[in-house]
Order: sequence, then C-alpha cells, then structure tokens
Amino acid sequence: MDKKQRKLQRRSAHTIASLPSSLHDNVVDQSHRADAPMAPKEAKFPRKKEPVVVKFQDPRIKKPKVASMDKPVSKILVTRRDQLKMQQEAKAELKEMSKDVLKFGISGFDYKQRKKVEQETVERLGGQKHKDNKMPYPLYMKVQKIRKDRERTKRQLDLATGNMDAKAKKRSDKDKKKSNSHHSIGHWVDRSKGSNPSVGKYKNGIYFVKS
Repeated sequence: MDKKQRKLQRRSAHTIASLPSSLHDNVVDQSHRADAPMAPKEAKFPRKKEPVVVKFQDPRIKKPKVASMDKPVSKILVTRRDQLKMQQEAKAELKEMSKDVLKFGISGFDYKQRKKVEQETVERLGGQKHKDNKMPYPLYMKVQKIRKDRERTKRQLDLATGNMDAKAKKRSDKDKKKSNSHHSIGHWVDRSKGSNPSVGKYKNGIYFVKS
C-alpha cells in the first residue's frame, strides 16, 4: 500500500473513534456490511406477500340476534325493574285522575247523595258499614202505625178508583182469604155429604136419597 492510503486509513479510524457511541456503532455496522460477501438472489428479491381474502356478505341477510346472549343479565334485570316501576307509576296516576273525577262529580250532588258516595268509597277501602240511626221503641211503633194507616188508605183509594197494580191485588186477595178464614172458625162442614146435603141422608157410610 502507498503512504497516502495508509494515512487515509489512519485518519478514518481516528475520526470514527472520536465519534459518539451511537454513531460509532452505525458506522462500524456499515463497514462490516461493506466487507461482508454478497447475499444470494433471494435476499435481493423477497418473497411475495400472501393474498388477502375479503368476504362479501349480502346486506339483506341479517344474523339472528339473541337478546339473552348479547345483553348481560344485569342490564336485563334493570330493564324489567324499570318497566315495573313505569307500570306502577301509571297505575298511581290513573288512581289520582279517577279520584279527581269523582270529587268533581260529587260536587254537583246534593247532601244525601254525597254522603252515600263517600260511604261507598269508605266501605270499598275496607272501612266499617254505616249503621242506621237507632230509634226508641215507642216512637218506632208510632211510625209503623202511621205507615200502615197510609198503606190502608191508599189501598182503599185504589180499590175505589180501580187503579190497582199486581202487588196491591195480591194483598187484597190475601186480606180477603184471611177475613173468610176468621169468619169460618167454629163452623165445621161435612164435605163427604156432597155439595147439596139437604137432598138425602148420610148414615153409616151410606148415602140415602129420597125418591
């Protein structure tokens, strides 16, 4: 080798040594690659990439969805709870609306009808039934007597005018039968003698008729 070539090699080695570690390693690798023998043709021409397979699916064909498998159990339970809560809230709203409608309707009633409706609502909710006001016995007897007198006078008027309904006719027939039965008490009649007992004579089970 000439002196010039030797000087150049020394300078290059000195400059490489003076470089930092990262650059020094890169330069050394490149020098080793330059000195290394040539790779075969396979290294220059790499293998071809494998073909990519793409599947096309008809968008009209949809996969069946399974709700129980797709959604977790916690979400399903939450949705059911929400549905029950919504149903309860809707029922409560309907009850409130019905109460408002009932109150508005009662406002047009008179005192007796209003009290009757209020008592029915109390009984429907589980309250006690309304007890009738008690009356002293002598006063009750007087009221009953007055009621019977009114019915009797009304019946007499209906008989006189001819305006009688079916119930009044039945009552009048019953009263007639009772009066006839009271009059017939103590008068026994032998039914075995026939309809006209004066025609013949009945003796020892034999009926004798005059010729």
